[in-house]
Amino acid sequence: MKLYSATLTTPPPNSLTGPRTTEAKQPDAQTAQQLKSAQQASQDSLIKSDGPIDAPRGEKFTVTDPSATVKTYFVLGDERNERIENVLNRVSKEQRQSLINTEMILDDNFLSLAESLDDNALGQLASSIHKMQTPATVHMAPNYGLATARLAKEFVADLTAMSSDTQLRVLERAAGYAEQVISRPTESTYNANGTLPFAQPSPSANNLYNFVSAVHKSDDPDAMLNSLQPFTESQQDTLLLIYAADNQLGQDVVEGLTDRSEQATDSFLNYLGGLAEKARPGFEYGFNKPVGYEEPDRANIDYDNEMLWVVKDMLDTTMSFISEYQFSDEQLSAMTDKLSYMESTHQRSYLEITKTGLETLVGDEADTLELEDNPEIIEALDQLRDNHSTREGIALSRMGDDTGDPTSRYEVKDDYESKRDQKNMIRLMVTDAWLNKDDISRSTALNTTFSELNAEQRDQLVQDINQLNTAEVPLALQESEEQNQQFSRFLTRTNTLAETDNPAALLQAEAQQPGEQKETFWQVAEFAGDQVDALVGVLLTSSEAVGTQLLENLSSSADSVQAGETGALQARTELVETLSFFSEPRPEEEQLEYLQKIAR
Repeated sequence: MKLYSATLTTPPPNSLTGPRTTEAKQPDAQTAQQLKSAQQASQDSLIKSDGPIDAPRGEKFTVTDPSATVKTYFVLGDERNERIENVLNRVSKEQRQSLINTEMILDDNFLSLAESLDDNALGQLASSIHKMQTPATVHMAPNYGLATARLAKEFVADLTAMSSDTQLRVLERAAGYAEQVISRPTESTYNANGTLPFAQPSPSANNLYNFVSAVHKSDDPDAMLNSLQPFTESQQDTLLLIYAADNQLGQDVVEGLTDRSEQATDSFLNYLGGLAEKARPGFEYGFNKPVGYEEPDRANIDYDNEMLWVVKDMLDTTMSFISEYQFSDEQLSAMTDKLSYMESTHQRSYLEITKTGLETLVGDEADTLELEDNPEIIEALDQLRDNHSTREGIALSRMGDDTGDPTSRYEVKDDYESKRDQKNMIRLMVTDAWLNKDDISRSTALNTTFSELNAEQRDQLVQDINQLNTAEVPLALQESEEQNQQFSRFLTRTNTLAETDNPAALLQAEAQQPGEQKETFWQVAEFAGDQVDALVGVLLTSSEAVGTQLLENLSSSADSVQAGETGALQARTELVETLSFFSEPRPEEEQLEYLQKIAR
């Protein structure tokens, strides 16, 4: 027979125990067998009796009519049930009923532990078990009766394995969290199966659940409790959430936050705690993509934001802030405060800009370079990661073409291409920001330009420009003179892209140039500045001979300005006059004659 929760009461004269006489202390064979079978069947639940929980206690435990809808327990006189009775006598009325409801009172491990504790510690244990029956609202918390009861049994097993001193520390802490729990009442009406409805989840139960889970995952609860001591109460609450997600992660966070200011610690934990809770299922079941998982052909930009492997990448990058890089407290606080107010797509871009940006700027020196002493590095990163449109562009660089369908707007690249193309885009944008520290509008201009290209054009152009950087030394560690020479070709491209309003036409004009003339084309396009689209228009509508002559003339003008032979204003005036000449349709011979006449 299946035993459910019950009320302890005096057996009626006509029950299986018969009248309360001396003979009743030795139950007949049939009754004893019923009890033995019931207790060994599976130690499932006991059905609630309608009787009050503070009814007079009998001296024995037996079972009433097995066919009754609601069953009742009575105390029997054997040794095990005397142990049960003794424990129940030491706890409060509320705790007593909870121990019966959860069947913890039938658990041998619980009985042994309870008998080893003094009344105060037992009260703390019973209180904790009682409040565990109010489900927490954190991710992965059990939210139904059998699961919360199983949580309590795990807690008892964990306590049993501890030394007595550690038991007392853990129980005192658990009881403190239990006091925070505001139980939400269930409906008092029984379900058809004779059980009460589940309790409603409450955020007040989160700390207790996280603490019990953290203890369960810890190999050394004493050490874990010690590690929490330097932190404030609210910080400890978040650290327990992290420990509950993954013990090693909790240890790494504690180590990384050693000697950090209270504000930096608050900011970091506030952000990381949210990620750790999202990642909780991954720590339980793994972060790998499920077998058979396939990326969709099309999706919106945020389609994978909640995927466990994505959240794990975000978590790892955030952890690198305190384990791999030497950020100051102010820098760490500023970054994680900003992240806390962004939605997931922009968080991902911010994190990737930080990670790839530092790889680009300082390389392997990141773990020793004091970033507080190098504010220009953070300023270059902030040009990008503090810019909403740039973060959006970085996110889009991992996607394919815009399909125009609002429900599945972008083509989805495979994982390798997606990460490669985004990293390439960040490298380019960081390099340009570093080389143009005084121009905070650069990232917006470049982002606008790239957004007007299709994905294939954009990705190929970014890759081609990045390949112009062949330096072996990280960008921020190079000499200024070396940079000016090394990145001259890089800048001819990005300076031009920052000016053009028609990048597709620009690339078309470049494609028409012979291989040996492509570099001249970019130099002249850069020289043209805000007149670059007019220049491109002339090149696309003129013959090859006219285009070649025009590029030669303007290249000579650019060299003259660079050599100081011609003033920049004069050269610009001549450029505008030349392009204006081509605004009217003219025969090729007349165009060539004009260009030859003004050639330097």
